[in-house]
Amino acid sequence: MPEAFPASRQRPTRLFATPYRVAGARATADPVAQHVRQTTSVKQVVLVGLVFVGLLLTVTWALQRRLIYLPSEGPVPEAHDVIDGAREVTLGTSDGLALGAWFVPPPASGNDSAVW
Repeated sequence: MPEAFPASRQRPTRLFATPYRVAGARATADPVAQHVRQTTSVKQVVLVGLVFVGLLLTVTWALQRRLIYLPSEGPVPEAHDVIDGAREVTLGTSDGLALGAWFVPPPASGNDSAVW
């Protein structure tokens, strides 16, 4: 009986010995080991994310005083000195408090339109 494949025309050997080989993944015949490796990778990603968020919160807490708006203690300039056409107005509240504000009229345009 003749050989199925003569010595000169033998089949090449298989490069991967297991059917679980996926492009870019390690070859393993044990699906449990592969699952453990994937779970470990997910845990590492979650851990890195938690560390990053923790560092971000720590830096924000440490620098929170710099996030507070502290206006200058000097006098406020006149409205018309800062914005052309602006004027100072006083707004009264229902509890009797007088609030200083600036009123800037809209620019004059040829369009007479209203926004509802």
